[in-house]
Amino acid sequence: MKTILAAFLPALLRLSLPLSLSPSLPLSQDPAAALQDGWKPPWDGFAVGSRASYTLRRPSTGRTITEHGSHELTEIKKDGVVIRMKMATRDPGPVFIPTSIPPEFKYDVERAGSEVITVGETKYDCAIFKSTSKFGTRERVCMVWKAAGAPCWAMKQTWTVRDDLQVVESWTEEFTGTEKVKVGDRELACLVLKKTTADKKPRIEMEWLCAEVPGGRVKWVAFTATEKGEEVKGTRFELELTGFEKK
Repeated sequence: MKTILAAFLPALLRLSLPLSLSPSLPLSQDPAAALQDGWKPPWDGFAVGSRASYTLRRPSTGRTITEHGSHELTEIKKDGVVIRMKMATRDPGPVFIPTSIPPEFKYDVERAGSEVITVGETKYDCAIFKSTSKFGTRERVCMVWKAAGAPCWAMKQTWTVRDDLQVVESWTEEFTGTEKVKVGDRELACLVLKKTTADKKPRIEMEWLCAEVPGGRVKWVAFTATEKGEEVKGTRFELELTGFEKK
């Protein structure tokens, strides 16, 4: 039970992080306001009854197991939405996903320079923002690269968490381009993002997002990687959209 949920839940809960499916707005002069410009929760604009179905493939003792599941928006609250998850062999139940922008993007925000990021043949003039949060001995530093008119809320993000000055969590996420993904008889235009987690066992995640899909997720691939970024055999998780209904 825990193994299956550990595989399926991140594919859904990952969307509670600040990944906008709408273009960025012109950047404000106020650092915190500029950082929040264009942020949009992935369930925004969907009504109760909107749903999406998926196929999940996960590794298990030398073989690949295929799971089928779905999630449906069942309730809209003031500060979030309730998503009902279902799987063919079990019912994980409801999950609450907040729709407000996370506090780390509201407070202690400062500008940290600028950088040009090139994706394909397009160059984006990015403003860099830094947000620092401290909790006792823990410190979390978030760096965000934003460009006015970009196809996503953030062109790049880095998160670093230290405890007593020792790094305990570190990851980088980057917008890598756009791609069309076919689902049934429909072709969906998707934003593609790559997330790399630095750890003793580095992890790479790729995701394809589309604003037409409830929750945004069209495809998600994750695997353990070598130091050279090569996939370690038998560690791949894959989630693919098989159908959806927007209300």
